[in-house]
Amino acid sequence: EMPVEPDEAVMGAVLSGCKVYGNVEVGERVAKKLIRLEPGKASYYVTLAGLYSGAGRFDEAESLRQWMKEKQISKVPGCSSI
Repeated sequence: EMPVEPDEAVMGAVLSGCKVYGNVEVGERVAKKLIRLEPGKASYYVTLAGLYSGAGRFDEAESLRQWMKEKQISKVPGCSSI
């Protein structure tokens, strides 16, 4: 139990941790909350799809990525410069 509601940054960190440790159940719950707060933020969907893939749930990962295409939700590619 937390004395305050966690914000998007905290929940995003929890979602990433779920991906690292393969906790699909908690990851799904956190992702759903994040998506309700920011439905257009692609990184939540991408992390959830990665969580599904890591757990061997490839059909769900593919369905989620296909849904993202249909809704035109895409992650901005990262880049760096020196």
